[in-house]
Amino acid sequence: MTEFMYRFRPVKRLLGEKNNDGELEGQYIYFASPEQLNDPLEGYKDIYFHGDQIIWKNLIKHYLRCLINTCFDLVQKIDEVPTRRIDVFASAESATEAMNELNLEIFETLTSEPCINEFISKIGVDRKVRRWELLSHLQILHFYFFETILEALHEKGVIAKPAKQNTSERKKILEQLKTLLPKLVIDANATKQQENEFLKTYQRNSERQLLTRYRTYGKGKEYWFFVHIEFPEVFCREIERLMYPSWYTACFMSSCSDSSIWGSYGGYHQDVCLKFKTEKEQNKTALTLTAPCGEDMNGIVWSQVKHTFHEVSYEKSFVDIDYFRSLGHLPIPVLMNTWFRDENNAISNCAEQMFTDEKSWRTSYWENFYHSATVKLSAWDREKESRLIQTSMMRSLENSDLRKLRYDFNSLEGIIFGINTTMENKIKIIKKIEELCTKHKRQEFSFYQSRYDESSREIMHDKLEVIRVGYKEPLA
Repeated sequence: MTEFMYRFRPVKRLLGEKNNDGELEGQYIYFASPEQLNDPLEGYKDIYFHGDQIIWKNLIKHYLRCLINTCFDLVQKIDEVPTRRIDVFASAESATEAMNELNLEIFETLTSEPCINEFISKIGVDRKVRRWELLSHLQILHFYFFETILEALHEKGVIAKPAKQNTSERKKILEQLKTLLPKLVIDANATKQQENEFLKTYQRNSERQLLTRYRTYGKGKEYWFFVHIEFPEVFCREIERLMYPSWYTACFMSSCSDSSIWGSYGGYHQDVCLKFKTEKEQNKTALTLTAPCGEDMNGIVWSQVKHTFHEVSYEKSFVDIDYFRSLGHLPIPVLMNTWFRDENNAISNCAEQMFTDEKSWRTSYWENFYHSATVKLSAWDREKESRLIQTSMMRSLENSDLRKLRYDFNSLEGIIFGINTTMENKIKIIKKIEELCTKHKRQEFSFYQSRYDESSREIMHDKLEVIRVGYKEPLA
């Protein structure tokens, strides 16, 4: 990597707006969530599910627990707009005794039906199940599970829906399941064509969901639609949060000479590019930032941390990750009781490496994480991107203020104006830098003007030698 790293920023973010301090005044670098970036495949993992009967049964139990909790929310929020978030961290440890008894009672009711019990015992054993297949299975089981939960809640006086109507609907769904479920179980010799059928099933179901929502749009009961129709797909997405901590990133580039990059990230060449001096940390390029590192009786503790730049690969494939063997974001008691142990205290073989060779497992676990966070399709290779990564290891970082990490003002070597940066914005930025130089007693700061270079057919930047901004010691 180069001695300098470049970061395109909108002028309005640097200077601030609506009485909010900008990034220059605050001397911070903002770390964005993957959802805030412009590539929908940020952090994409090619997840598969490969486990024994113990862990598959526990997956279905966990699905049921999450669905029961959401049904309780449904009672109070039926007319609200859902956030489409599920508390996938729910567990027996965090639930009341009554809720755990209800979960067990409903699960036993479900598995008392031979077709469902047999299906759960055979799903995915001895083969890799991709997310589309898992989703297809859950979508098929979901309506029966949902009606069974509603009937149980009615019996306990939680909801007022007539049990007779509910029971009739449940029986009708069960008859369909008896015919359908045996056809869905495929063994270890499954062909690619068989597996692709589940993707087609997902696509058809998505179309039906859209059509159903189109027909009911504006008629209320959005929360009902979420629980009744969308829940399986949201669950399959949300359970990824059990694998790794949430992560956030600040994007840099090794060059700022590409005109198309200036046109997109540089706001049609009207914004600017920050030029940062980097450091070396164990033969890696880094930047020192003040980050939240813990808590004490006074609140959040901030300290200086060298953040390593991770170079983005545009050639690697997305990483294959075994879901059941990558559940690293859970406390050990929850991991064992919710996922790895059955009712007879037998342990799933998915726990073997994690507990017999923890060092090797942890190395592979974090390699997969950084692989997923630093791979993009080749269509993005003009960016020449490297990124700093912040993870929510000790506490939630959903509060954006915890993702504004301050840099040493001396790390900012200079600012490059775009070809179309307005005179007004240039003056505002120069004035702000002049204030910061005085505040930090910095004697020199570099400004650059970008231009098109005919010989290289690239965007070059020239240092503005006449404009001299810096702190001057007062005369004695």
